[in-house]
Amino acid sequence: MITVQNRYDGMIQPAAPLGWRLPFGTLTVSGLVEGPNTIPHGLGFKPIRLNLRPGAEGLWGETASPDELNIYITVGAGGALAGRLDYEGVVGG
Repeated sequence: MITVQNRYDGMIQPAAPLGWRLPFGTLTVSGLVEGPNTIPHGLGFKPIRLNLRPGAEGLWGETASPDELNIYITVGAGGALAGRLDYEGVVGG
């Protein structure tokens, strides 16, 4: 079973009141399996940037672009079954 813990790091607010914000943080993910994984992120927005930080064994890749509900990661044979995902998004606008 995949588990996800969100560490919300903050929000960048533009200088002018444009109505949008840039949230960012880190998801700690465990319980992955070799092959494709669908990770429910629970962020409430579509991440526009991900930085994959697998555990020591590495071998992660994006299976598909993230959407409003999930992040799609493939773990290669012998790859890390846990790690972190740094995210950034855009909300509002």
